[in-house]
Amino acid sequence: MRPTLPALVALLVATATVAAGAPVPLPADADAGPATGTDTAGQQPSTAPIDTVQNSSDYLSLSGQTRSSAEFGNATLDVAGTVAMDNGRLRTSFNETATLQAFRSADNSTARTAIVERTANRIDNRTAALQDRQQRAVSAYNRGELSAEAFLQRLAVIDAEAQRFDTYIGTVLRTTSRTPGYSLPNSLRTRLESLRVEPIILQGPVRTNVRRSVSGEDDAFGVYIETTNDGIILARLAGNRYVREALLADEYQQPGPDQFKQGEQAPISTAYERAQTLYPWTFENAITTPSATGYGSTPIYQISVDHTQGQLVSYIDGTTTNVFRETQEKRLSRLPLTGNATNSTDALGVRARLSHESGPMNVSVVDETGEPVDARVTLNGQFVGQTGSDGALWAIQPHGPVTLNATTSAGERVTLQLDGN
Repeated sequence: MRPTLPALVALLVATATVAAGAPVPLPADADAGPATGTDTAGQQPSTAPIDTVQNSSDYLSLSGQTRSSAEFGNATLDVAGTVAMDNGRLRTSFNETATLQAFRSADNSTARTAIVERTANRIDNRTAALQDRQQRAVSAYNRGELSAEAFLQRLAVIDAEAQRFDTYIGTVLRTTSRTPGYSLPNSLRTRLESLRVEPIILQGPVRTNVRRSVSGEDDAFGVYIETTNDGIILARLAGNRYVREALLADEYQQPGPDQFKQGEQAPISTAYERAQTLYPWTFENAITTPSATGYGSTPIYQISVDHTQGQLVSYIDGTTTNVFRETQEKRLSRLPLTGNATNSTDALGVRARLSHESGPMNVSVVDETGEPVDARVTLNGQFVGQTGSDGALWAIQPHGPVTLNATTSAGERVTLQLDGN
């Protein structure tokens, strides 16, 4: 049964990623864990940019759009990127400190309100500039002017500045609410709450991981990158977790009214029901009560669901009633891998068990006796890892046709061709 929207979240709440030869035994199926929940494939509305997955959470895709890239990049230490992030943080911190000092020393409420208004204007302009920087980075990357690594570094810098602006807004809201004798006008409070949307959608779990790697806080790791003119997908594997974030800009803040306000019930309730329709399996397999959040006067609604395989956070725009941003985290041991592809040579056998494009895949390699083999694995010529002593490897399945090569230290190779979904 799907959870109903609790009365608490029915109110609008604003919140602060074939070679020829005789066949040999193929790898045994890897244990990817039980398929949990009810299969709800086929219930998805065709008008939404959501692709369905059997027995797992559906996901925001770039379906119907021409891919400009689908490749792997490395998130690694970068001195220039670290300096850029530090400069952005220092600039925002300076503005935040100056704002708070001016607000606290102002003579009266009128002066304090004027300071908050100027702050809101400054944040509005700066976050719009961040959005523009992201689009220019995507365009430059799609034109081949930025490498995958340089593109990730730019996203990391934007993520750092967006995080700081989100904190800045939250600090201003808390300070104004805790100042004795002062009441922030409702219209200005709503504006500040609305301004939180831009910084939040310019952040993401994969971007944050990239930022920590670029600054040297975390080790280097690989990231799957998929882009179109208006879309970005970033995905990675982190231990036993799969993390993915997606943004589809042409579904965001289109001209027109908030369609969730057209009915008699609260708009956030209608947005919640829309999310139930878009992600039926996720709601049916929720392990806690899903939450719904609105942002000031914007038509943006955030839906968060903890389910049996992980967590979904989805952002729906009321002007289109569709998802435009999404983050997903799933435990690899819980994922059903419904696709299966195999090939063999005289010396090696390879099996790939698949979920979906930009989703996890499990690769296993054996020798002619069926024993696991340590092999170097590439996808479309890009190295993604070694299978190790157990002969198995988790990786991200790229978009489109994929050529998988597994090569041993002795130079033996087996190739597997994967068709696009």
